Amino acid sequence: MHVCDRGADTFEFLEQLVGAGRSFVIRSKSNRRRVGGEGAGAKLHDHLRTFPARAGWWGQAREGAGRSRPVKLQGCWATGTVPAPRGRGTVTVPVVRVWEVEIPAGDTGVEWFLRTDRAVGDIASMRQVVSIYQRRPIIEEYHKALKTGCGVENLPHRTRAVLATAVGITSVLAVALLELRDLARDPGRQDDPAAGAVGGRAVRVLST
Repeated sequence: MHVCDRGADTFEFLEQLVGAGRSFVIRSKSNRRRVGGEGAGAKLHDHLRTFPARAGWWGQAREGAGRSRPVKLQGCWATGTVPAPRGRGTVTVPVVRVWEVEIPAGDTGVEWFLRTDRAVGDIASMRQVVSIYQRRPIIEEYHKALKTGCGVENLPHRTRAVLATAVGITSVLAVALLELRDLARDPGRQDDPAAGAVGGRAVRVLST
């Protein structure tokens, strides 16, 4: 499953995933002209904005530094066909629109357009696509733990085989760092003994 932010919203990447039968949820960046569109709904995002909400629910919006806030969301879906640049083909995939209502003053609010290979025909399947995309921030934080916490980009190794082994080890450490971070932010767990999370040996080594 490819879960991607707006930087991956290129026709070439989407075409490649569809052609290879890959599973994906990609946030759309560009309000592209859709095939068969006319008037105010000629472009994909504008077309989705003409659809009424099919469901509403409470969710979480990321605010940076691992923080989030509760948001009231609504969603709808449609199938969108977009042409390739310079007219060399088209790609047709389901698109889910999610937007925030009752937006706080001074905030831009949430609005996502999510392209996917998954069949979207009811509220449950729409919510599933949204929940998949909402897991993307933890993937970014995992990459940050790999790069900043474990220094994976500074490894001295140069051969592919040795790098693969080193990255495999640091990947486990990166997950452990994220787990420790979440425990540290949990008000109900901050007074727990550290040995319960990392083991007595690690506590003795760090104390020494």
